[in-house]
Amino acid sequence: MSWFSDLFGRHTKNDAKQRLEVMLIHDRGIFDNADLEQMEKEILAVVKRYADIETGAAEICTDKLDNGRLLLSIRVPVRGQKSRR
Repeated sequence: MSWFSDLFGRHTKNDAKQRLEVMLIHDRGIFDNADLEQMEKEILAVVKRYADIETGAAEICTDKLDNGRLLLSIRVPVRGQKSRR
């Protein structure tokens, strides 16, 4: 099974779920991948002004609400508040 992991890489369940959610958003025509990537970059840039964050660990998450609307959220691990100068 090692060669299989080497070929496709090791991905967690959450990584697979996130990729699927992004694909579903794209398939529904709500956002395309470029829009999602740009949105994430811009949101992280704003958060970076106020907090020390782990940008590599940020996740885009989606949920379908009871009323059928899509909830888009971004999870960003925060190490702490940036010092004000």
